[in-house]
Amino acid sequence: MLRFGKLVYNEYIKIFVKKSTLIFTAIALLVPIALNAIIIYQFNYDYGSTYSYQESYDEQIAYQKNEKPEGYLLEIEMLTMLKEKDINYDDWRYKAIESMFTLKKALAAEGNADTDGSMLDRHIEASATLSDAEKAILNRNISSINTAVSNKDHKAYYSAMIDYWENTTLHDKKISAISAEKYKMLKDKDIKNVYPDAMFQVAEDIERFRLERLGFDNEEKQNSPEAKLLDEAIAIRKYQFDNEIPNAPLNETDRLYNLPGEKGWSYYQNLTNGLLIIMVLSMLIVIIAGSSVSSEYSNGTIKFLLINPYRRSKILWSKYAAIITLSVALILVYFLANALYSCFFASFKNVTDPFLTYNGTKVVETPVLLQGLKAYFLAAPEILVTATLAFAISCLLKNSAISIGVGMMALLSGSGAVAILKEAFNIDWARYIVFANTNLGKIISGQSNFYNHTLSFALTVIAVYLIVFLFIAYDGFVRTDVK
Repeated sequence: MLRFGKLVYNEYIKIFVKKSTLIFTAIALLVPIALNAIIIYQFNYDYGSTYSYQESYDEQIAYQKNEKPEGYLLEIEMLTMLKEKDINYDDWRYKAIESMFTLKKALAAEGNADTDGSMLDRHIEASATLSDAEKAILNRNISSINTAVSNKDHKAYYSAMIDYWENTTLHDKKISAISAEKYKMLKDKDIKNVYPDAMFQVAEDIERFRLERLGFDNEEKQNSPEAKLLDEAIAIRKYQFDNEIPNAPLNETDRLYNLPGEKGWSYYQNLTNGLLIIMVLSMLIVIIAGSSVSSEYSNGTIKFLLINPYRRSKILWSKYAAIITLSVALILVYFLANALYSCFFASFKNVTDPFLTYNGTKVVETPVLLQGLKAYFLAAPEILVTATLAFAISCLLKNSAISIGVGMMALLSGSGAVAILKEAFNIDWARYIVFANTNLGKIISGQSNFYNHTLSFALTVIAVYLIVFLFIAYDGFVRTDVK
């Protein structure tokens, strides 16, 4: 084992004595700095717009006056009230006034304009069908909300909405119960602002997912993947709200449902930005693997290598071991560099926030750094496969240009070619192509292009291809005569 380790060490020396290796390594470590800087700059850049919410209200009022759509008088009254009270979109009173005028529209039978955003305005009957008791509930809550806005009392607004949802008969009982629960949550936690208070958004997400979940009303839909994803999203957001973790990093469920997440650019988002350009690191590894054996032939050093008292197979495996261990080391260094950059670019915010996942029974907290490391190493199979392919071709053809070229082509277009076969031509057997199985992150999160694509299947396919590639490498190196 010691002699084998010496062979691997010698391979490291050969790799890093090349200036190109050092240049590519430096680029791979420095490019994430530029990427993070660009993203943060664009995210925080003030594009110089002087367009104010007051001007927006003026434009909307002018439109209502000119076009006179159904319910325009109440719409003008609402916009005028927002303007006179100088209420911005991120003020809780904006939501309150929207709710109040939605109730006014229901009372005036002016239709179901979707302005509240929380199912308040849906399933409301025309005023001719409203009973006196229902009209009394609407009038009472309109008055209560108006008083709450005038007194700037957000808790009074929540109480009015709880009263409405618990007593109204204009909505399905399940819808009313879900919406009432949202306002109870907001009141109990004393959450005031709509934005930037992320906890308000979390409560809205919980309501939205629960309402959507009501649509899965039969047994088949109850057990569908979409229903399970909604259950997961609800569980995670509820845990987030109950434990006051507003800035929990976006998880796979959040990405699938396009949740807005926290205000600002989180540490985890910065950390995983590095995955966008891990291709640079992958290209370096492919170049090293593709030239590992062929460069010995082109440089004329292969004879000196083979006169050593080591079997050819041991020399071959030492080269492959050097490539694999170097790949792992580079991914780890690349991750640590990005972790450091992300601390800086995220202003050291949210570094200790947990990453939330749902295991089917409960929500689990994972340290952000550990989750980030997992994400980086889930990207490793593609690097491993393409590097092994380039290594095999290098052993077989003894030509660096061809082995590196094929490796690069596989790296840059392998996954894309598989996606085209599946999406454009609906070819299901494309799942047996190795590049359909290298994105383990997508497979684990259920976002693969192929139905019922499991992790065990993907790992099996990868293992079979690696065995084939390594057999080609062995046959090409060990059984070939050197002239």
